[in-house]
Amino acid sequence: MTLRQRLRRAVAGAAVLAAGAAQAETYADGIDGREMSALVSAALAEAGLAGRPAVAAARRFPGCGHRPRVSPRDGDWRTVEIACDRPRPWRRSLRSRADAAPRATSGAAPAPPAGAPVVVLAESLRRGTVLTEAHLETEPAPPGVDPTAVRDPARVAGRRLAVAVGAGRTLLARHLAPDWLVEADAPVVIAFDAGGVQVAVPGTALGPGRRGDLVEVRNAASGRTVRGRVTGRNAIEVVPKLR
Repeated sequence: MTLRQRLRRAVAGAAVLAAGAAQAETYADGIDGREMSALVSAALAEAGLAGRPAVAAARRFPGCGHRPRVSPRDGDWRTVEIACDRPRPWRRSLRSRADAAPRATSGAAPAPPAGAPVVVLAESLRRGTVLTEAHLETEPAPPGVDPTAVRDPARVAGRRLAVAVGAGRTLLARHLAPDWLVEADAPVVIAFDAGGVQVAVPGTALGPGRRGDLVEVRNAASGRTVRGRVTGRNAIEVVPKLR
């Protein structure tokens, strides 16, 4: 990699890190009703749902050192659970007034046709279970199957259940917890550029993250806390700022 390429990469990384730090600082100061409504609405949109979160603008929520997670309570998006891990863990439940079924969008996948294979559970599993291929079977889709039904067992093996699901139930997208590539308090490899030399050191993630997310990690060698971007399974890349 040339010096110019390294400089461009460092500048881009610094901008991303600064934006992430600003966002975390905003949440750390507390979250008002409008900000919480925006967070819930964004989570609903990602799940393919429309909703009108019932959050008063004047309502205040505790500060959070990262973007709070929004997930369906017991698999039902009509009530959402907001969770924060640090600096002090907290949880809140809110009515989202979400539609009962995913809304149709031009980019949404069509519902599986009747008779097409969909994934069902071979046994009843608790919330938090990590799925393996032994847990999963395929059966012909019944008429009117949910459009978010999972079709390929290989794509969900290794994912964690967000709710308890009974044996024989069709596995739906909302049954699955976010696909974190980095888990809170899990060991990670921290990669950074030290004068043109790529260095990798062990560390510990201080929060969960998906690919591209910015998370804080603790360097096991120095004990310092740094912020980096999730690049893969248990892999963090830290790009130093230019001086």
